[in-house]
Amino acid sequence: MMKQLLIYRIIAACLICVVALFACKDEVNLPDQPLADYAQIYMPQAVNGPVNKTLTRIDEPQLLIYGADFGGQDYPTTDISVTFSVSQASVDSFNVANNTNYVLLPASKYKLSAETAVIPSGKLATDPLTIAIFTGEPNAMDPATTYLLPISITESSFQVNEKLRTTYFILRVQSD
Repeated sequence: MMKQLLIYRIIAACLICVVALFACKDEVNLPDQPLADYAQIYMPQAVNGPVNKTLTRIDEPQLLIYGADFGGQDYPTTDISVTFSVSQASVDSFNVANNTNYVLLPASKYKLSAETAVIPSGKLATDPLTIAIFTGEPNAMDPATTYLLPISITESSFQVNEKLRTTYFILRVQSD
């Protein structure tokens, strides 16, 4: 009886090994996926949707960060130039798409540290750039208004990810 049970176990183990050996494939057939389709420039601040910021009314500028990153396999082999801008058209598109009524932050209430930047060859991002937001006098922001500041990549020497081209900063200021 014991001998017969041992023989059954050995046969079962052999069958499992044979099935396991023939179940494995040496070849994996994946669809064609050109890597160039995945290498794109984008704004990392745009990844999680609009950036909501509540600022305090002070006389010193308050800083927000923006920039561009390279996404894809490997590192860029050449310098990639990127140009940023702010436009009323982006505010209008955002308001229509989201059923909102935000107002473009007036140009007197912010200053971009740079409108152009470079992702150097062998690097994955521009240096961090800043937006100085002026909430105090003489350019005091209205606490009753919610502002929108869309910063977009408007030009690049490389392909841009359309979904992550623009970072939307939704800005409010707390009253004193």
